[in-house]
Amino acid sequence: MRDTLHDPTTGLTYEALTGKNKQSVPDCERLISPGVISFLERVGHTSGAQVLKIIHNWHKAVDGRGLSEEQRSSYCKNMKNWLLADWMPWFQTLPDYSTIDVNRYCNYVHCTVLLVKTLTGSFDSLIYVVTVSKT
Repeated sequence: MRDTLHDPTTGLTYEALTGKNKQSVPDCERLISPGVISFLERVGHTSGAQVLKIIHNWHKAVDGRGLSEEQRSSYCKNMKNWLLADWMPWFQTLPDYSTIDVNRYCNYVHCTVLLVKTLTGSFDSLIYVVTVSKT
């Protein structure tokens, strides 16, 4: 990410990259910005760019304006699917959330909750992301 920091097209700052300003929404938005995503794609870090794109789109869905309800729903479902693909890869065939091994993902869940808390100021959005039903 150091190269990303030094590329002027990303808009990334040292503070945003290191988390110096705890719970700073502008810093979080810089970290998941289209400039950072484009830079990562340009240098071949496609998986990292894809993760940031999912988080960026989810943030737009829960905090942005001008999106249709279908687009909001799609972005939230993408976030839910990304989380569940890691937490319970069997969710497509057995969508029973009680089968998640909470102890295994405790640190990851905490990190995700902190990210959600930082971006939205509440925990309601994470609950919404995880409980959106498939159509």
